[in-house]
Amino acid sequence: MERFEIAIVGGGPAGLACARDLAANGRRVVVIEAQPAIGPKICAGGITWAGLQDGIPASLTERRFAVQHVHTPWQTVRLEAGHPLVVTMSRARLGEWMAQQAKAAGAEIITNCRVEEIEPERLHTDQGKIGCRFLVGADGSKSLVRRFLGLDRRSPGGGRPKGIGLGVQYWLQGTWPRMEWHLAPRRFGHGYGWIFPHGDRYSVGAYAGWPISGRRLARALDQWLAELGITEARKNLRQEAFPIRYDFRGWRFGAVFLAGDAAGLASALTGEGIHPAIVSGRAIAATILGQNGERLLAPLLARHRKHRRYQRLAALGPLATRLLGEGLLLALRSRLATFSNLEMTGKR
Repeated sequence: MERFEIAIVGGGPAGLACARDLAANGRRVVVIEAQPAIGPKICAGGITWAGLQDGIPASLTERRFAVQHVHTPWQTVRLEAGHPLVVTMSRARLGEWMAQQAKAAGAEIITNCRVEEIEPERLHTDQGKIGCRFLVGADGSKSLVRRFLGLDRRSPGGGRPKGIGLGVQYWLQGTWPRMEWHLAPRRFGHGYGWIFPHGDRYSVGAYAGWPISGRRLARALDQWLAELGITEARKNLRQEAFPIRYDFRGWRFGAVFLAGDAAGLASALTGEGIHPAIVSGRAIAATILGQNGERLLAPLLARHRKHRRYQRLAALGPLATRLLGEGLLLALRSRLATFSNLEMTGKR
């Protein structure tokens, strides 16, 4: 059995950010990734400009948008800033870059390796046993480490539990001139539809928090695409679906930690997850290194609570959804609120 000081399950942004910081400070750390390659993940690939403060190089971006078009049944708001508000990038390229950073710092990365069982200070994988002093669960919304901690709660009637949203999308070839957000309560409930242009393709999708079912959301997305007149363009394309966990219940459990989606740190309001993943991964590394990881995580947790409160209010019913959505856009339009209120970055 090979032994490391820290074992990180999951090679996404949370796990790689954590591994890089730990290895750069001389700790022996291994990242265990179930997929054959680091990076690819079902994701719309949108990152707020403030999120690029995490150290992601601007050279990885594919498109940059200083203007955001936000639509509701009653109004359209054009948000503009002196810098890009949102950028799009390939999750595969982001993962490759972060893996290179972690390896250069001295982290070991094992791909195509599945964790089958977790015991205190020991992982059983399909490639053998791995011992560790600290365990970090950065393995996404369906986290095995989270289940090991006994945190998952099943929905009383089955189906998706509270605190887990859902995104569905298609990737379409070609270009789209604008980045768009569509708040349509009758269609997406308290979620929204999006159009995120990348290089030579664009993501068209929808997000909704609990309790909207995946089947209803997928059907609503198809109906919306038909109204946009791009039904023909998506023929023979596969609709992708991905869970988004925002039911945060803690991040430190003795020598076991949870980061990113595994900790439920995505935004309940927008589904934003890359920035929360990186910040939580770095906070865990700081804690293991004997630094104040809680200070790094505090602004993110404060913003997470605000987004969760807004989502709970919006989920009360169609009228609440519409009033909150229209009120938010009115505040943005009159500059009583800014686009940063929708981000998970918070103040630094």
